[in-house]
Amino acid sequence: MRNGCAPIGFAHKRIIRLNLAAIHNADLVFAYITSSDCYGTLFELGWAARGGKRIVIAFAPGIDHLDFWFSAKQVAATHKGVTPEALPALLKVEITKTQTTLVLGGAGSFGKAHNRKNYG
Repeated sequence: MRNGCAPIGFAHKRIIRLNLAAIHNADLVFAYITSSDCYGTLFELGWAARGGKRIVIAFAPGIDHLDFWFSAKQVAATHKGVTPEALPALLKVEITKTQTTLVLGGAGSFGKAHNRKNYG
């Protein structure tokens, strides 16, 4: 039996467990919103906010960021009209900001940030 585009059952449980573990271990959660029906991404952002993570949302051209006002009000930064080609440079800037916050002992978007990753 299928639900949406993935099989129901073990695969879903494993995906959920892996996603939540990745968020738990992250210092920065960066979301690129390309569609207004990104329900899973919105849940992940809420989970990251609950965990005190630094969150950045980039909106693709044509996505109305005002539709995401609730999420946008709870993150460290939002960027509008971001093209796929601009993502690497933007992500590099946001990683640097996150590293600086961690080194200086500053707070993430919802609390103290903890350095769990080497950004190499």
